[in-house]
Amino acid sequence: MSTNMGAVLISCDFNNSSTPFCHFRQDSEDNSDWTRHRGPTPSQGTGPDGDYPDGRCFSECDFDTMGDLCGWTMETDSSIFGWEQWTGSTDMEGTGPDDDFSKPGCTSTCIASGDPHYTTFDRRRYNFMGNCSYLMAEACNTSLSPPFSVYADNEHRFNRLSITYIKAVHVHTLGVVVSVLKGGTVQVNWTTVNLPVTPAQGVSVFKSGKHYTVAADFGVTVRYDGNHYMDIKVTSDYKNTLCGLCGDYNGNPKDDFRTPSGQLVTNANDFGHSWNFDPK
Repeated sequence: MSTNMGAVLISCDFNNSSTPFCHFRQDSEDNSDWTRHRGPTPSQGTGPDGDYPDGRCFSECDFDTMGDLCGWTMETDSSIFGWEQWTGSTDMEGTGPDDDFSKPGCTSTCIASGDPHYTTFDRRRYNFMGNCSYLMAEACNTSLSPPFSVYADNEHRFNRLSITYIKAVHVHTLGVVVSVLKGGTVQVNWTTVNLPVTPAQGVSVFKSGKHYTVAADFGVTVRYDGNHYMDIKVTSDYKNTLCGLCGDYNGNPKDDFRTPSGQLVTNANDFGHSWNFDPK
């Protein structure tokens, strides 16, 4: 399995433990391989979420729709591998696009996935197993309007105290709180609602594919799959203005571990615990 960079998915059952992840072509510089996702995939027809052999992840890819190919590629500055969106036709029917079609350079995305692994807006990757509520991203010390805050609640699962997973995501903006709970229950100001819904002007909440999405027209989109994966996408308007577990989005991953007091720390646990807040 060593060819030029590329990836092809053909029909297979991701939830069948006797079936590997079908036929992927790998980067010629990559000697790692797919391992089966630990547990069921979020929905029928989706591939792995980034459960790579080294236990870390980059992002996930959705194969449900024909379109641009999601490629398995190697980061030039890292030993971590991940999906990225490609342009052009897919190799065969059954392959499909990444969920994000934003113009490169205009947005940045922070990811929390698995048990859990984080990638900041500046693409710093780290693991943090906190079992509380944490501020993921907020516009800090800025006059940008309207303000927003995104929190994530973590929990232990499978009777394992050494790992945590996301059990809820809360988006605070324009006087409302939109919460997406594990399993897909959506609440506005702590009252369960049906989707789609517009809880405030310019804020839409809907389900797209496997993701429950909170999209604000001022440049913030938050998604959660109701299980273990969330991401926050912001426009470049928010460069140098953010804080939280997703970092400051200033283009420098080396200074992402900054606490609420402004102190720069080196340990992921010290950084993570410093952003423990009750979103209520």
